[in-house]
Amino acid sequence: MRRDKILILTNSQDNHHANIVIKKIRRKGAKVFRFNVDEMIQGKIRMQVNVKGNKYDCVIKNKKQVLNLREVKSVWNRRPFEHWNFKIRDLDQKRYAEQELKTFLNDIWLTLGPEVFWMNMPENQERAMKKIFQLKLAKELQMRIPETLVTNNPDDVIKFYNKHKNGIIYKPMHIGLIADEKKAYVIQTNLIKKPHLKKLKLITQSPSLFQEHISKKYEMRITVVGKRIFPVKIHSQEFAETKVDFRDLKKILSLKYEPTTIPVDVKRFCFQIIKKLGLVFGAFDFAVTEEDKYVFFEVNPHGQWYWLEEATGVLMSDAIADILINEGR
Repeated sequence: MRRDKILILTNSQDNHHANIVIKKIRRKGAKVFRFNVDEMIQGKIRMQVNVKGNKYDCVIKNKKQVLNLREVKSVWNRRPFEHWNFKIRDLDQKRYAEQELKTFLNDIWLTLGPEVFWMNMPENQERAMKKIFQLKLAKELQMRIPETLVTNNPDDVIKFYNKHKNGIIYKPMHIGLIADEKKAYVIQTNLIKKPHLKKLKLITQSPSLFQEHISKKYEMRITVVGKRIFPVKIHSQEFAETKVDFRDLKKILSLKYEPTTIPVDVKRFCFQIIKKLGLVFGAFDFAVTEEDKYVFFEVNPHGQWYWLEEATGVLMSDAIADILINEGR
């Protein structure tokens, strides 16, 4: 069986990113199969694994296509584990079903074998999501980071708050998405104010991440796709709502974005982190201070980029399509 198809692992809500890349893959004459994992929960996708003798087959079927995993040459591990909505009321049963599905999928991907190109490998992508680990790597590579405190001791936070006269921020250590069947919202980076200090008992059960607040001249989103790099300047200080976290949903599309160049040492750092994390794709966030110093915040191994492509004309979608078609070459 010939390996000539590209598999995109995502969800049904991932409209812009997946759609534009699929369009460009097909325009370039390659074959692609989109697997919206949440649609399997809805019964719209069927999967079957057969192991008999020395034969192994895994087949995925949706309404329009059939894919045998032996046909796959490359995989874009986009966002498969989002927007799951099991119609199970019992919470224990729901957690069990979620764990079984996630285990099944991770098991299946291991069977693809080393000859298949991944952007990014699931185990590497999961490891790369760890923010403390990222910060440690950044320090080892001598990149400036905000002073950081992770603690479940309220007294530590108060001391940290008093130490930093420019303020401190709280940010989630994982994806700050909270969702159920009725609503979904994202916990973003927030500036800690004095009234918040009275509610610090909430952190005693789970350590939380705090950082010194960095005053910014502007921010940088630097997207790496293989050996290509796409730096975009974000003028995040134009609005009060985007000064701390530019991802404010009401203002993000109103900000000014500008393709730019970056210093050689920052470019080298981005590729070094990508290599150390075992990634192919990564979306980096930096602050740039009034003194033009770069401060590393984090790298997201499946970060968003399409809104930047629309705003600037920088064709990251072409780079993603090309690397998937050419299997990393």
